[in-house]
Amino acid sequence: MGVGVGRGGVVGPVVQVRPAPVAPADTPVLVDGRPADVATTHAVLDSAFAKVAASLQAQAGRADGSLAEVLTATAQMAADPALRSQVLARVDAGEAPVSAIDGVVSTFVTMFEQAGGYLAERVTDLRSVRDRLVAAALGLPAPGVPELRVPSVVVARDLAPADTAALDLANVLAIVTELGGPTGHTAIIAGQLGIPCIVRVAGATDLPESVDVAVDAAAGVVTVEPDEALRTTLVERAKAERALASDTAAGATADG
Repeated sequence: MGVGVGRGGVVGPVVQVRPAPVAPADTPVLVDGRPADVATTHAVLDSAFAKVAASLQAQAGRADGSLAEVLTATAQMAADPALRSQVLARVDAGEAPVSAIDGVVSTFVTMFEQAGGYLAERVTDLRSVRDRLVAAALGLPAPGVPELRVPSVVVARDLAPADTAALDLANVLAIVTELGGPTGHTAIIAGQLGIPCIVRVAGATDLPESVDVAVDAAAGVVTVEPDEALRTTLVERAKAERALASDTAAGATADG
């Protein structure tokens, strides 16, 4: 049971979005296979911040509406001079870059969570920036959403704006997340795109890959391996909603 966005209902196979690989906190920046000195680490981190901010801004330029706005805001997080300066200060004090990035972002996350409201909803964006910074600094592939080969139900702990922007929307039947809220970016963007979405579904990331699930956004319920009756109900409801949406004739009373 979770919080549904919209009234759509679909059935499809699960595709899990796994979190970015976690590098050990003491992982150094390497140059020619050897740990870099502080000056070189500074340069690598500067490049990582610039690369992540530019990538997010480029995604924002290709997006529309709410997604473009959220991606722009996330790019601004990556370009925040306070975030960068605090990370570099920790490195100067002898901390490894991965630990420095994680520590600074964790501080910002705590501040956002304590502030509540809109800022608390941006925590996922901050963590996405952290994962991308770590990947860029260590020369690892940027985290992302797996390729969707068939129409699927995308399941994640939460989706960052950059993850949402990378989705092949033609193959997204629905989105299910363990975290997030009805005013978070995932819910807002799903609503804007007309994609059934349920957030705050406990245990969602434990759903087996490729198992069929029924997603009933109106009820906020995800059903594993739904029976034929539920499948039929959701299909018939979807047909009725499409018919209603396409009925654009002028209204009239029964007596003319």
